[in-house]
Amino acid sequence: MSSNPLPQAQPARLGGDHEARPMRFHVTWRVFDSIQQIDDVSRMQRTVIAVMERCAGSNVVMGHGMFADCRGGFVIVDVESPERLMELFAGLSDLAHLEVHPLARTDLGLRHLRGMLASEQLG
Repeated sequence: MSSNPLPQAQPARLGGDHEARPMRFHVTWRVFDSIQQIDDVSRMQRTVIAVMERCAGSNVVMGHGMFADCRGGFVIVDVESPERLMELFAGLSDLAHLEVHPLARTDLGLRHLRGMLASEQLG
């Protein structure tokens, strides 16, 4: 088993031909606490089912799951544009808070931190 859970991925920059390359994101979602009425809860449940089924069937989704302790979940996704994220999570932002984080492999992140630390020590 690899010590790095993120496999080698293409850089998240524009290529020489100016085509966007995928970038990996960790998206968490959590249903708004204000959704309590039975009609709102039913609508929320239908939306969550549709979005998570869409994620499960998507070739850009690397992993997904739902939290056991609250009304929420996560998706790890490789996309080229914000529009693709909007398509994948359509409807969910109407009833849940979405938090999106770009991901970097651990070795690259550590290299960056070590570089910052070295530059501090030098001056």
